[in-house]
Formats: sequence, C-alpha cells, structure tokens
Amino acid sequence: MTNPVLRKWRRLSESDVIAVAQAWLREVEETQLDSVGEWSEGITAMNFFCPPEMQWNFARIATNLAQTDLQLAAIAVGPLQHLLVHAGEDWIGSVESKALESDKFRRMLDGVYGTESISSSVLDRLDDLRDQLSDYLDDAAIERAQQHRIDCERGSLARLKEIQRRRAVERSGLDE
Repeated sequence: MTNPVLRKWRRLSESDVIAVAQAWLREVEETQLDSVGEWSEGITAMNFFCPPEMQWNFARIATNLAQTDLQLAAIAVGPLQHLLVHAGEDWIGSVESKALESDKFRRMLDGVYGTESISSSVLDRLDDLRDQLSDYLDDAAIERAQQHRIDCERGSLARLKEIQRRRAVERSGLDE
C-alpha cells in the first residue's frame, strides 16, 4: 500500500513541482519563527515519505528558483540534508555534478549542518565542495532555516500523532 504523501507527489507534473517550490520558498520568507505553514508541512512530509529521486528533483528545482540566503539555507537544511543523511552514498555524485555546474547550488551547500548524521565519506566530499566557496550564506539565514526545520518536524510529528490517535479511536469503535 502506497502512503498518501507519495501518491500525491507522484501525481505532480514538473510544472506542479515548480509551483510547489515557488509557494514553499515564498512561505519560508514570510513565516514567523515558531509557526509552520502548509507548504512547509508538505515539504517535510515529502522528505520523510518520498523516495530520494523526488527529494533530489525538488532540491534542484527549488535551488534554481531560490533568490535569498534564507531560501537557499532552507533547501540545504531541509530536502538536501535529508537526502544526504538517508541516501548520501547514492546521491553525492549527483550533488557534486550539480555543484560543479552551478555556483548557486554549491553556495547552497554551505547551509547543510547535520554533519553528525551524514556518513564520513559523503561529508568529506561535501566539504571538498564547500572548500571551493568564496561567498558564504548569511549565518543568521542558516540559523533561521534550522529553527524553521525543527518547527516543521515538531509540527509534522504532532500532526502524525493526532492522526494515529484518531485512527485508533475509529478502529476501536469508540467516540472521541
């Protein structure tokens, strides 16, 4: 049985993914700390429930569209970091290729911070790419993106727990 998040993402055309990325990037800029918008929740769910190729496609598209350090940092600490933590060995070659052809993509790598969770071989290759940077992301943007990611994951976890609770009540036949 396919999970509902994956079913939704599989139905998206390339232009739909572009529209989602645009909406998410706008939301990243506009969202206040300690709050999570619907697009951010959707991207967080994509990170956890969709295969690496979908995460990679989204990270590439979003990076092409990003216009600010905050947006680049959000991509780095969100979809790209998740990809590198969970499938880095399989995807670091693609990351390297894209970073060598795009200064913007390479600069976005400055925001990847979950280095304790990334394998040492992937981290070494990532560090080699970051060593080529001469223009770094703003530290405040990275910190804000990190906090936004934490808020998103907390919100998604709370929502999943509520869904599980409701399903358990429905299965038991009890009223809430």
